[in-house]
Amino acid sequence: MLTASRPRIVRHIGAVMHVVGAVPDGRLLAVALIEDTDDEYVVVGARWLDDDEAQPLRKLMERGGR
Repeated sequence: MLTASRPRIVRHIGAVMHVVGAVPDGRLLAVALIEDTDDEYVVVGARWLDDDEAQPLRKLMERGGR
């Protein structure tokens, strides 16, 4: 999901990265990662977004993340 999903939303703040992307069936998956060493991350959480959470993010992805 992190490398194949297009479009996707990536927020990188300090050592924390949040990624939201769509899987082939259209559901959105949100993943939280923490940087362990330079450009190497550990997944600390992941969950499927419900429809109420996913709708505004889908619109954001349609606009190219803006």
